[in-house]
Parts: sequence; C-alpha cells; structure tokens
Amino acid sequence: MMLCGIVFTVISQCILLPIVFSVHRTNNKVLSLFGYIHEKDVKVLEKRCEDYIQDHLQDENLKTAEDKKKQMKEYEEEAEK
Repeated sequence: MMLCGIVFTVISQCILLPIVFSVHRTNNKVLSLFGYIHEKDVKVLEKRCEDYIQDHLQDENLKTAEDKKKQMKEYEEEAEK
C-alpha cells in the first residue's frame, strides 16, 4: 500500500513540475513587459483614467473629498433641524 502512495506521488510530481515551471516562466515574461513601459506613458494613462472616472463614473466611493465634505455639512444641517 505504501508503495502505491510513493508511486502516485512520484508520477504526480512528474506531471505537476513542468506545469509549475511553465507558469513561472510565463509570469516572468508578463512582469518583464512592465519594464518596457516608460514613465511618461504611465503618467499619460493615469491622467486618462482619472478623466474617465470623473466623466463617466458616478459612484459614492469615487466622489472627491470636497463632495463628501459638502454632503456631511448637509447631513449635519438636516440633523440640527
């Protein structure tokens, strides 16, 4: 019985190790792609993302700090009444 366990472990390791190494190689390739992006391009993309969020997304979590402060003042004024 113990021999079956050992054989199963060895066979499964022979199957899994190439898969693990393949995933690791692919992961390194993907991470190396980020090294090719220039900082200037990242700044441009960041600006575009911020513009998109401001123009198209109206979520409570994405409102600016000023909007949140304004809401808090309104709630406080309503609570005082």
